[in-house]
Amino acid sequence: MRFNYRIVFIITTLVFTLSATLTIINYLTSMETTREQLKSSALPLTIDNIYTEIQKNIIEPNLIASMMAHDTFLIDWLSDEEDDVQQIVRYLETIQNKYQMFTAFLVSDKSGNYYSAKGMLDKIDEKNPNSQWYLDFQKASELNEINIDYNTNMGSELIMFINHKILNNNYHMIGATGVGLKTSYINDMLKDFRQRYQFSVYFVDANGKVVIAEQNVKKLKNLSDIPELANQLS
Repeated sequence: MRFNYRIVFIITTLVFTLSATLTIINYLTSMETTREQLKSSALPLTIDNIYTEIQKNIIEPNLIASMMAHDTFLIDWLSDEEDDVQQIVRYLETIQNKYQMFTAFLVSDKSGNYYSAKGMLDKIDEKNPNSQWYLDFQKASELNEINIDYNTNMGSELIMFINHKILNNNYHMIGATGVGLKTSYINDMLKDFRQRYQFSVYFVDANGKVVIAEQNVKKLKNLSDIPELANQLS
């Protein structure tokens, strides 16, 4: 009888071990399958959704600024004497309201006047801190830029300006135009992404440096700080 008990015990142990082993194998296989599904379908789909929304919320304002810079009305107005300021005010007000921008602006290289939907807002001057962005933009080789800065004429909150150079028929810079978005608008968008998709979204430059990130969350300075991504940047 004792011998039979030993056989039963051994068989039971083997069955239990086999069952546990199969369970672990199935679990690992399931995890790997789920991981592959995330990589091949769910994750790309989520990224596509996020990109589409970014395109609407960020790239669209850039296209609006580009359209303004190539508008023959602005080019002709700057090339003349800037005599009817109300025309520009109405134009900028229309852009601002139609596309729900925080601000729309125009700067004349000839007069140095800074126009917004409220009229002439400022004057470009080397001694004016609000003018530094334009002086730097004049010297830059790029035709457009995204600049996150303050403008004391518009309050104390950081603003993301999308600046485009205006060129005449001889390709000389005669001014700059564009739109501005409150950074709180960008932050709300990033927060919404994190809550809906369970992902943190960052805007980075070509070197992996984080340019824009959601406020009040764990900050990432560079993609190289993530070991899995560091090799992709080298």
